[in-house]
Amino acid sequence: AANRHTQSMQSGSIQKVPAAASSSSARQQRVECDGIHALCTFASCSADGKCQCWIFDSVYVINTDEISNKTMLEETHRECTDTDPCTMNEAPICHAINSHTYYVNGTLSQLTSAFSWESYCARANPINCSTGAWAACMTSPCVPAANNTQQATCSCNVQQSAWIDFQWPYQESNCKYPENVIISTVPAGFDMRQMPGASYVFEDCKNITNAQ
Repeated sequence: AANRHTQSMQSGSIQKVPAAASSSSARQQRVECDGIHALCTFASCSADGKCQCWIFDSVYVINTDEISNKTMLEETHRECTDTDPCTMNEAPICHAINSHTYYVNGTLSQLTSAFSWESYCARANPINCSTGAWAACMTSPCVPAANNTQQATCSCNVQQSAWIDFQWPYQESNCKYPENVIISTVPAGFDMRQMPGASYVFEDCKNITNAQ
């Protein structure tokens, strides 16, 4: 029998050989990919969810429950489970984003928003905020800026709930922002330690703080 994790290279992405379906396997909540993506954590956004994000080529994380394309969400949940997890770039969502074949609401996403740890230590000072508007950008479609190769505008979903203020770029904002400005963030109480790589990043953050 073929090895369960036989891999092949297609469009620069590792493809996972599907295992037999198992109703008892819980879906893998987060998968890691490596490639070009838009980072919207900390981004300032308009009230309708248009966020000014940054472009990086590095490891990024997808929360699989937040995949905007229903077909891709179901395929990723089917192939990536807790008992047989997808490793780096094995998840179908990784392949779709990295090969520029990811669609949101029938439109090709030129660039896709995901989470990565870029500049986290230098920027994050999280506090919980009461109910208000914020932007949820995971797997949202983005368009690269015409005059800046490092920035993109992403069309994110506006949420109304308690949220986390990372207090950047507005230092000591304490949950208060200029009129018609919201930020891209996560719900209040979200534990960033759940994200892959958190233990290494938080150790680095602590080292930076101690050195100051």
